[in-house]
Amino acid sequence: MACRSFLAAITVFLWTSQDGIAAVRRVTIQELNESETKFVGAEIAIEGRVAVIGAKSVQFRNCTIPFRSNEELTVTSRKPANAEVTGEMTFEGGRYVFQIRSLQVLSSDLDTFVERKRRIRVESPPATWYALADWAEQRGNFYKDHELLARADEARRQGVHLERQLARDRPRELLALAERVKKMDVPDSVHGSIVHEAYHTLWKESRTSPPEKLESLAKELADHLPGSLDPLRVSESKLVSEYIAKPLDVYDAADDATRRKLHRFLYTEVLQRFLIARLAPDASNGFDVAELIEKQIPEQKPLAESLRDKALASRAAEIEKLPRREMLALRDQYLAREQPKPAEQVVESWLTLRRRRLAADDTEGLLQLADEYRMLLKRADMADRLLFEAWQKNPAPEVAEQLQRYGYRQKEGKWLTQAEFNARPEERLEQALREGRIEKGMTGRQVRRGLGEPLSLTRAATAGQVSEIWSYSQIDKTRLTIHLIKRRGQEDLHVVEVTQVRLQ
Repeated sequence: MACRSFLAAITVFLWTSQDGIAAVRRVTIQELNESETKFVGAEIAIEGRVAVIGAKSVQFRNCTIPFRSNEELTVTSRKPANAEVTGEMTFEGGRYVFQIRSLQVLSSDLDTFVERKRRIRVESPPATWYALADWAEQRGNFYKDHELLARADEARRQGVHLERQLARDRPRELLALAERVKKMDVPDSVHGSIVHEAYHTLWKESRTSPPEKLESLAKELADHLPGSLDPLRVSESKLVSEYIAKPLDVYDAADDATRRKLHRFLYTEVLQRFLIARLAPDASNGFDVAELIEKQIPEQKPLAESLRDKALASRAAEIEKLPRREMLALRDQYLAREQPKPAEQVVESWLTLRRRRLAADDTEGLLQLADEYRMLLKRADMADRLLFEAWQKNPAPEVAEQLQRYGYRQKEGKWLTQAEFNARPEERLEQALREGRIEKGMTGRQVRRGLGEPLSLTRAATAGQVSEIWSYSQIDKTRLTIHLIKRRGQEDLHVVEVTQVRLQ
């Protein structure tokens, strides 16, 4: 059956005369082809694109049913694009034939589109543009008309643009529009732009939102804005400044990678507001909030440090005055009340303040502080860090002794853990010597250490260079010949070639 792809469901309606009697029934070509028997004997009108108009016949595109006339057809246009025929469907000679009573030439689909678009007023609702887009898309798909399909996209985008303008500053309506746009033949970038505008508005509104709404909005951003959970590895201050100045313009002009960075900015802004809202008025829980910020927004490490400073400032008025004994007594009181976290924070604050009071050259103080971190907080990582800091400031024997005591080994000026020290790659030449091999790059001393004195030695001297040939007899009846060279400025000969020859 021909014409099966045009308009899955088109309303069939009656064209009624002034006296209320149905004069003619209008039917689409697709509906006609889907059920020819339904219209046999009925007066109907068919409209479609013309393939050929003859003297007494019409052939419509995408349709195999013949349309015939007993009278010659009058055509006002030489090559009409569209036409409408009125007449009756009959069944003759085993096939369906449409008997034409009259023919009317119609405008092309493109002209019809232009005219319908011209009649749409500025104040017309978006649905008017969507209806025009649907009509053009249906016709374009049926006739495979790419130009008409492009016009359909144009109309649909205009409808989306108009609806977006009407929903501006109403973010939930914009999100509903974005959901509908996903089902339309509209580029993904347009859908993403609408979603972004909605969440950018929600971000602005969140400045005065309570914590529970901030938390909910952050989760929503993470779900709908790709890249929200991807920390930024480098500062994007320039991009953020441009975005804050012209958010919608910068976003619409951005590529996918840049859009993901902007998503991350919006997300971290909302999440940061939520986390900061948890800060106590006296900032006494600054360590806890700082830990959350470092974990969830690593880009905001300076903010986390500032919160720790606020927490320290809140506690410092009392803790910095406490001697070690009283500080430990306060810690023990927290532990007795089964509050280990505050107990640990008391010790951490006391040690942090003590560290800040240390003089830059106080190596002994750093060593003592490292022991305190190791004993009081079980923080071997911080203790080791302080030992390395002491070594950098003063590489004294007592510092090296402490590092060695806790399992570090020094190699070529660098401190390694025992595991790193044991796993280090051995030097190639030393390994070769242990295995009884001579390789290029070895010194004369290394060769003698590995093989002893040569059986024979030949020397030649030229300007700036001494060349020697050393020979060794091997137990496998081969002779090993080693060519060594000593250049100006070198203290020892170096192997440049090794050959082994079997003796006859």
